[in-house]
Amino acid sequence: MAISRRNGIAVMVAAAAVARVPSEAVASAEPRRTKIGTVAQLREHGTVSFNYVSSPALAILLSDGRIVAFSVSCTHLGCPVDYERAGEELVCPCHQSRFAANLRGRVVGGPAPRPRPQIVGVVAANGDVFAPGVDAPLFGQNATRSAIRAVYEAEGR
Repeated sequence: MAISRRNGIAVMVAAAAVARVPSEAVASAEPRRTKIGTVAQLREHGTVSFNYVSSPALAILLSDGRIVAFSVSCTHLGCPVDYERAGEELVCPCHQSRFAANLRGRVVGGPAPRPRPQIVGVVAANGDVFAPGVDAPLFGQNATRSAIRAVYEAEGR
């Protein structure tokens, strides 16, 4: 069976695209049960930092008693976000994107193009809190954070 030039080019482009998928993207597509911390820690501090598939994340105890968790990398340029308990918002200090933690990470201000990747299915069992999956891939966040960190270091920040 002969392959036409058009089909051959299409196969090469597809193969190149697959080869360029970052390993953390493939790894994050599979759910992993990660221990976040304990309900007692969340009650005491309001938040608990943890890593999910090698990406920094934050678990939050909301005022209504729900426990939610999000990747901390901003969906605009990957800067790490901070949590403001009073408004229950995740806020990016780089370009002031704001995300409503109590509305599944919805963008409520700033240039971010999409909501926070939420770590779903946060389950409290015997006082321990686990994260068994995510609602969006954590593609390329490590590379983005590294690039931003390099720019900040070059500028002396």
